[in-house]
Amino acid sequence: MDLVLRLEDNRIWKPGSRKIMNFKRLPIEAREELLKYFTAFMAMEYAEQLYRAIETQRFKRLWADLTPKYLKHKELMGWSTQIWEATGLLKNSIGFWRLHRAGVHYAVGIRSNAFYTTETGEKLSVRKVAQWMEYGTGEKAEDGKGKPGFPGMPARPLFRPMRDQMSKNIDFYFKKFLGDYHEEVDSVLASISMGYKTSSDATRRIV
Repeated sequence: MDLVLRLEDNRIWKPGSRKIMNFKRLPIEAREELLKYFTAFMAMEYAEQLYRAIETQRFKRLWADLTPKYLKHKELMGWSTQIWEATGLLKNSIGFWRLHRAGVHYAVGIRSNAFYTTETGEKLSVRKVAQWMEYGTGEKAEDGKGKPGFPGMPARPLFRPMRDQMSKNIDFYFKKFLGDYHEEVDSVLASISMGYKTSSDATRRIV
């Protein structure tokens, strides 16, 4: 499974979209415009929270411990001994971007052009490593999808529990959105209500 999570395809922002669309006092154009900015905001928040979750080891209770052999290797290499982090490249490669399709859609994950350079000089996809971490490998992979006969490593999910946690706390993020961008949102809604196009100055911080 690809670790590029498309925001319109998962559960993160849909509770928030229902909140926006229930603002019946606003014209539908205003609600649709507000929804676009909320989607962008949630993409930014999701990427940031994933980064923080690695730094704080937020979901460590869900993760199997690293093997003593691998821990020793990380120490010898001078890498971080935390789970989901070694050189810092994976954590720093997490981001969000707008998808090229009709409407306003975003993806959160690791871009396909991020690579490790192995000890033999070969390129290894950072996204692929994140997939291995999220879903496990070999005989320990989730749902038996790993390579048979290969011991592999257990899944240590990060993206999915973070997504679920944000979805359950959508009220918090919705209030944060309205609080952090209240001036811009007010300007956007006022412009739309008066029949004007959205000002780029009013939306620059959001999009």
